[in-house]
Amino acid sequence: MAIERVAYRPVEVAEALGISRTAVYVLLARGEMRAIRVGASMRVPVAEVARYVAERMAEVAGSGR
Repeated sequence: MAIERVAYRPVEVAEALGISRTAVYVLLARGEMRAIRVGASMRVPVAEVARYVAERMAEVAGSGR
């Protein structure tokens, strides 16, 4: 039985979005993307990554690009 992922490590978010790990941490620090702490580890919920991408797509659509 496969377990569905509910959160990603910042490095996994970076790989999925094609950006650097540092860029993910910048987005988190700015509050543009939210994360949770699990012990000492930081995790970005899958829904949060989807929300971030959807908002960026809406910006592009709104700008007429």
